[in-house]
Amino acid sequence: MDNETLANLVKSNLDIPVSIGWFREDIKGSHITFTMLHEKPMWFSDNEPTAFNKVYEFDIWAINESPESYKYSLIELLENNNFTYEEGMEVPDKQPGLYHLSLKFSYFEEVIIND
Repeated sequence: MDNETLANLVKSNLDIPVSIGWFREDIKGSHITFTMLHEKPMWFSDNEPTAFNKVYEFDIWAINESPESYKYSLIELLENNNFTYEEGMEVPDKQPGLYHLSLKFSYFEEVIIND
């Protein structure tokens, strides 16, 4: 799944802005950002990778509200789309009223090889 498809999946199912990257100061309300942390080849055929394990970090930036409801909705949405929830943690932020929750997911993807 590419980043644009993933962003559209989250945007279309959760009532919150979503973008690729890090905290967006230009978005004045709560929002979700994500990035792929790494991609590891898992299976090979003729020395070419045929499957990958990808690890994503999703960050929920809640402004003057709890990020918990977004957390559970995001976990459910991604698990229903073959992601595996790995871990999560609340990240302290110095800005008053900003709550930051970081969640990691893995995603296994096979590559279709056309001969």
